[in-house]
Amino acid sequence: MSHSIIVIKLGSSVLIDPSHVVVAAKELNRYVSQGYKVVAVVSAFAGETDRLFAGVAEVDPSADPHRVADFVTTGEAQSACLLRIALESSATPARAISPTDCGLMADGDPLDADPFEVQVSFFNELFDHVDVAVIPGFIASDKHGRSVLLGRGGSDDTALFLAQQLSAECRLIKDVDGIFEYDPARPGPAPRQFDTISWEDAAEVAGVLVQPKAIKFAQKHKLQFSVSALHSKDGTKVGHGPTSFHRVN
Repeated sequence: MSHSIIVIKLGSSVLIDPSHVVVAAKELNRYVSQGYKVVAVVSAFAGETDRLFAGVAEVDPSADPHRVADFVTTGEAQSACLLRIALESSATPARAISPTDCGLMADGDPLDADPFEVQVSFFNELFDHVDVAVIPGFIASDKHGRSVLLGRGGSDDTALFLAQQLSAECRLIKDVDGIFEYDPARPGPAPRQFDTISWEDAAEVAGVLVQPKAIKFAQKHKLQFSVSALHSKDGTKVGHGPTSFHRVN
């Protein structure tokens, strides 16, 4: 690739509602100012995916899964379009793209598929003209052109797959600043935060925070990535290890 690319995933814990899109745009601009071209992988707003699945179930609980996917994808499409608007209002050249635009394809269960192909050249050409490409996570197309989903938490899978294909850095933005030994919201003593963690250990402790099959994909392809909160410089690095905790001053 002729550009320095970073893939930034913004989940529903960050994109809580449309009012949070401006904050997300500022985060992406931070990387643009560092010279990166950014692929922003976005989830639907908080609760939107559940609402859309429930809507389909009300109409037809046994609906064709591809039709279900068609409907559920509208959640990610909304957040992607609004994020592009926020970026352009801050004078950042951006484009919202669909999985079809970039040839992102997946196979397997239509509601829990696995990505296998994307047109790398599309991004290289696009980044000659824009600084940020905003793409809905969780969504792909199958070989027949039908919509498929990548399973719950599938935006993580989208981000890591694109990073691997584009030879890019990858950061998953969450509502906590990295991976902890247990849920920081749990009552009791504050958990320790990992500074670095191996893929194997991340699969053991981070399955709620990061989609498990996305971690397995990263491990299979020796893909290192980081998990952090908005505006963080640290977070947790996931990769070869060794597994270690942040030092407490």
